Amino acid sequence: MVISLPKASKKKRSMKQLLNEEKMRTIQLFLSKSISLIRKGFSLVPEIERMSAFNAAMSYNKKHGFIIENDVLKLNFENLMFAQGDLENPKNLQVKQVDSAIEITWDFSGDWERGTDQSMILLIDDTLDHAIGTASGALRKAKKEVLSLVGVPPGTTLHIYTAFIADDRISVSNSVYGGYIKVKQAVL
Repeated sequence: MVISLPKASKKKRSMKQLLNEEKMRTIQLFLSKSISLIRKGFSLVPEIERMSAFNAAMSYNKKHGFIIENDVLKLNFENLMFAQGDLENPKNLQVKQVDSAIEITWDFSGDWERGTDQSMILLIDDTLDHAIGTASGALRKAKKEVLSLVGVPPGTTLHIYTAFIADDRISVSNSVYGGYIKVKQAVL
């Protein structure tokens, strides 16, 4: 089978087109590092929006995940999401490094029906080159998840996101930004 390449356009792309291309490229990188979480986290959206979970995540994050500061396009890590749903969101997230691990805690109201929801955690660095995550973490009622930082170079800035997924895997919460940490020298 012979496929001909498209002819290069002689039209100059507009600033709006260039901006859109940069947003697409950046969000594609974010999503590719967290694809297993995206598939679970945006799994309910396709039923409503009639698009794949990946496309729903792309659409949301491209629209909400950027700011322009001094004419420079920058990721707004606080607005990025890997999950979108109707379960109760994580509340009062606290993040700290403990030895060679990161500890993420949250409040639990005692609604035992939701106590068996599992945490979904995403840690992603500033450059979007590396991600650590889990789609089947600690139970909501445990109020804490611990992830190893072994192999993460000291000085790396990690952005932390947490969501919950129901035990039956039918519903999820929105992912919530828990802030960031700069990895200290790991103690092994």
